[in-house]
Amino acid sequence: MVADQDARRCDALCADLQARGYRCVCVASGPVLLERVSGADAVLLASDLPGLDDQGPVGLDCLTRLRQQYRLEQLPVIVMLPRRRADDVDAVLRAGASDVVLQPVDRALVLGRLRTWLRMKANHDTREHFMRIASHDLRSPLTRILTTADLVCELVPPGTMMTTELHRLLAGVSDAAMRMGRIIEDFIELQAVQDGALSLHLASVDVCELLHSTLDRNLAWATQKGIALSLDADQMCMVQADRARL
Repeated sequence: MVADQDARRCDALCADLQARGYRCVCVASGPVLLERVSGADAVLLASDLPGLDDQGPVGLDCLTRLRQQYRLEQLPVIVMLPRRRADDVDAVLRAGASDVVLQPVDRALVLGRLRTWLRMKANHDTREHFMRIASHDLRSPLTRILTTADLVCELVPPGTMMTTELHRLLAGVSDAAMRMGRIIEDFIELQAVQDGALSLHLASVDVCELLHSTLDRNLAWATQKGIALSLDADQMCMVQADRARL
């Protein structure tokens, strides 16, 4: 999003961005910017944008309001500041700008800075997405461990002989703990995800066998919750995959 009251300046910058494959929207006032900024990946903000109460040396109160809604890593805001106000760069950065470029802007410089900040935002978004997935995936084996431990304590009081079924449940606890360990390893490999260099250990995997082992792993838990699980998959189906990630 380009926020600038100078229509010619805004259109020229948008044309450059669109020529390089960016989707670009121009707005000419602070209220419109704040109304439409949701969903924007970045904002190029002219410091003299009208329509809001003047705060600070360069009238960037909308920057302050943006930072009340979005953290630095969530929404890059590059401020375009007139050269005559170059002394205000520090104040603009302290107000929450991601970066500052001086007007008349060097468009190549603006595009370079924009690419850098968008890459940083993409890394942040990847990390946030990964954290949500990993946090969700950790709950399942942890719940299984706790549920099985409670079940064993209930069914096997001290001095009681352990049955084959209970032994199988305890083996499931070990399996769940190993899965948690793999998820934690994925946390460590997050940088590799961002760099596009995540290591995959490819091997022949029978999807049918994998489905059956997944069913067995969750059967006791499902039964305890009154959920019936069934699987109709008996034909071998081989794929090249990383079994743990699959």
